[in-house]
Amino acid sequence: MSDTPKSFFQRLVSNGELKLNRKLGIYIVCLLLSCLLWLLITLSDKYDTDIVFPVTYNGIPKSKVVTNNLPETITARVNAVGFNLLWYKIKGYSEPITFEIPSSKLRELNGNNYTLTNNRLEKISSQLGDKIKVLHISPDTIYVDFAEKLKRKLRVKPEISLTLEKQYGLMDSIKADPEFVNVVGPKNIVEKMQFAQTEKLTLKDVSEKQQVNIGFAKPENSKAVIFSPETVKIIVPVEKYTEGSIEIPVTVKNLPKGSRLKVFPEKVKVTYLVGLSNYDKVDASMFAVGFNYKNLPKGKGNKIRVELQNAPSFVNSVKVEPVSVEYIIQK
Repeated sequence: MSDTPKSFFQRLVSNGELKLNRKLGIYIVCLLLSCLLWLLITLSDKYDTDIVFPVTYNGIPKSKVVTNNLPETITARVNAVGFNLLWYKIKGYSEPITFEIPSSKLRELNGNNYTLTNNRLEKISSQLGDKIKVLHISPDTIYVDFAEKLKRKLRVKPEISLTLEKQYGLMDSIKADPEFVNVVGPKNIVEKMQFAQTEKLTLKDVSEKQQVNIGFAKPENSKAVIFSPETVKIIVPVEKYTEGSIEIPVTVKNLPKGSRLKVFPEKVKVTYLVGLSNYDKVDASMFAVGFNYKNLPKGKGNKIRVELQNAPSFVNSVKVEPVSVEYIIQK
């Protein structure tokens, strides 16, 4: 029968195989206490160190928009007790610093607006609490370029590269939901925009309806343009197509009064591709095939090419057979 852990431990001790060194144990305890005491003393001192904070900006005039890229972070040289710095290290620096940049407090040099960050040390320190003092901020200068703001409502234009699997097609036009979005940005840029163009979307070998959320392509060199909403849903209505055919009579336009013209054959065959959902909607009255009397060839010859004059919007690849008919003018 195997020993239990307790009996096995007792047997080792009784056999002298495991000896507890009391001096070593006391030494380890004293060492740990010394390290703890050293750590407490060390963390009680004050230190200077750099902390990188995310930053947000307030005070931008409502009639203006910032056209340049403002720093997303600032580096603050701070002084604080080690305990507080350790706490910041543990929890991370996720809370952003709010930086006020009202135009009334900006300076100007050679047409460039700027503000000195180290003139705001007191306000920034107050956001961190009274346990941390901000000594210096980098960058020391933030440049701010303003432009007149303009808001417009523009139609969404999907930018899509689409290929379909064989025997599949679009049952309707590609749509955006919503169809219009609000665009806000520098007046000189927004007033020239004719539509809100989406980012490029590539869909290959599509065989079913697609719904894709996508953002907008900002005008070149203008990240200050903002779209609301930031994304739209692009709907690509794809379905399987089948071939259909129908016979319709050949019509003649601009036939003079009193004139008679006979064509051979009197009817032509029209073949087309149509989505399954629209197959039963196709009717002969939706098509028109014929030619213009004024285009009849002069001189000898009694043959003319017919043209597709009308077809429903939901059919594709329409073909007429035969492509030419013979005619006889009867007087």
